Amino acid sequence: MGAMKKIGRPSSYNQEIAAEICERLSAGESLRAICRDAHMPERPTVSNWLLAHPSFFSQYTHARDIGLDVLADQVIEIADERPGTLDNGATDGGDVANRRLRFDARRWYLSKLAPKRYGDRTSMELTGKDGGPVEITDTERAAKIAAILAAAEARKADADDLV
Repeated sequence: MGAMKKIGRPSSYNQEIAAEICERLSAGESLRAICRDAHMPERPTVSNWLLAHPSFFSQYTHARDIGLDVLADQVIEIADERPGTLDNGATDGGDVANRRLRFDARRWYLSKLAPKRYGDRTSMELTGKDGGPVEITDTERAAKIAAILAAAEARKADADDLV
């Protein structure tokens, strides 16, 4: 038996591989899954390429953004799919649980990576007396400014004492 030639993963930047990574990311595939393929670089190598090649960073960022839209589409598809049934015609509870897990995982991931687009919208409203605007008099404003300045002076004095 002859010795097997070991073929390593690419570590030098390769435009064709970079393009394939971006294409697969834009299709919603994870970088982790992409890097499992034998012809792909390891994840730390991809990170190094992102730092060293601004054009790849730009393409990668855009591909990730498109991939998030694909995942958002998957959330809708998962929600719209009818659950499987058992031989007796009853709804398959295991299938329902699996779909819920897939739905929730994608929804959570989207809300963390793109909270402005896919996160829960929260707002806070500050109102004054009787639901009107918050009002502050010039005297109150001057007192607050004086308190802020005094606190800053005290911190400066404390810092000077340490020197």
